Amino acid sequence: MSKKLLNNFLKFLFGPKFLLLGPILFLPFNLSANLINKKVTAFSWIPDPSKAFTGKCYEYDIETGGKAFQAVTSKSKCRPDKTIFHWVPSERGVGGKCYEIDEETKGQKFARSTATSKCVTENVRHSWELTSEISGECYEIDGNLKRKVSKGLCAPSQVDHHWLSRENGWGGKCYAVDRMKGPSGYIESVSTDRCKPSQTTFVLNMKKEGDQGYCYEVAVNGGEKAFSKRVSRSSCFDNSSLEYMWKKDKSGIGGDCLEVRKTTNSRVSTRKVDYKNCVDFKTKFFFKRTGSYTGECLLIDSITHGERFSKSVVKRNCREAVKGIQYSLVPNEFGKPICVESDSETSGDLFISKVSISKCEDAQVKPKWILDEDGWSGKCVELRTLGNSTREKSINKEMCRPEEVRTLWHNFSKLNGKCFDVDAKRGTIGFVKETSLKKCAPKFTKYIFYRAEGSNAGYCYLVDRETSGEKFNKKVSPKKCRENLIKVPLD
Repeated sequence: MSKKLLNNFLKFLFGPKFLLLGPILFLPFNLSANLINKKVTAFSWIPDPSKAFTGKCYEYDIETGGKAFQAVTSKSKCRPDKTIFHWVPSERGVGGKCYEIDEETKGQKFARSTATSKCVTENVRHSWELTSEISGECYEIDGNLKRKVSKGLCAPSQVDHHWLSRENGWGGKCYAVDRMKGPSGYIESVSTDRCKPSQTTFVLNMKKEGDQGYCYEVAVNGGEKAFSKRVSRSSCFDNSSLEYMWKKDKSGIGGDCLEVRKTTNSRVSTRKVDYKNCVDFKTKFFFKRTGSYTGECLLIDSITHGERFSKSVVKRNCREAVKGIQYSLVPNEFGKPICVESDSETSGDLFISKVSISKCEDAQVKPKWILDEDGWSGKCVELRTLGNSTREKSINKEMCRPEEVRTLWHNFSKLNGKCFDVDAKRGTIGFVKETSLKKCAPKFTKYIFYRAEGSNAGYCYLVDRETSGEKFNKKVSPKKCRENLIKVPLD
């Protein structure tokens, strides 16, 4: 193979930094392939001594036995060639967990929870247990494995369907029952349509004439107790009879819109619907003052000014209808100041309402930054004056951001730092806020692996090349540090 051809091959695999520079670095093709497949790490399973069938899989470097690299990895990496499935039942005997464990030590070298179906063998059977007169549970049983499964798995080949009505006779449930053994063999609630007879009619069930009522599809033979299923109200009505009427309440400033319909057998039914169904005329908003600083916004008909129709709506509608709003500081019944907003034209006849005291406060002073005790957080406050008193109100931190900021890195502990925007002149005293790590990232970086003393595993970090993490650090995937373990020989 020519030197030029090998250069192109290595450039494709590793990038331009591995190009051959001369005869000293010329490597045979088979040696380069060996470098690609070189095994530099291994995997080890460490069981949890306090809990059976649990543990962690660690990847470690072979050369130093884990001193240079040791990190937690996927449990599948420690899975041996030969495994078995083991069921651990719960304390109450029903349910549990299925584990895949190593065949050799039965869980000391590998164990992980897996799907329950993995512990089910060809000897599985299903058993029905009655829990009440009309209900039961289906269990899957296989050795010491017992768990609840879909009731349908216990369903016999032949069932009968029975209707059980409610105490009042309207509505009910349909049950599928074992034809031979009855409920002791199998019983389950199924779709009501399974019990639906061939001949049905529609009936509106009302407690008294004029009520809203509910529409049911009932059996022609036997009536509602033989079969009754609640359906759409439209099935019980003649669509041509639909009307709407507005019914005022006792206060005279509110009411309900009623839908009035006749059933197919000429009975009358009413129900409350959206008020808009009753509005087929011009309306306007009217503010009715109820107190010195209170009132109610009403939507009324324009012709009779509320005699025919009036409904209370949100105050915002009346507020938006006025031309201007003014704020006033007034005493309440206890002598304490409250803030009131009212229309500018009449000072309250068209609109008035109590609002937050902040609406009447003066906030013309420039916001100030207050640094917290930790030195790396704080709040932006606005000084607000109300008469002769002054108070501080926290606002968005960005309101205190100075024109010029600089980025600053701070480590709270070893390899645990954050990037901050701080006041370019005064530092954190003037302003400090956490920002993107990218702003503090140096031009030259490297990957290092760090494991704290006494820890079984460590982490891989991207750090600044100058100080190895004092000026910048970021936790990254162990893959980056694993790649550093590959060493290319020069001879």
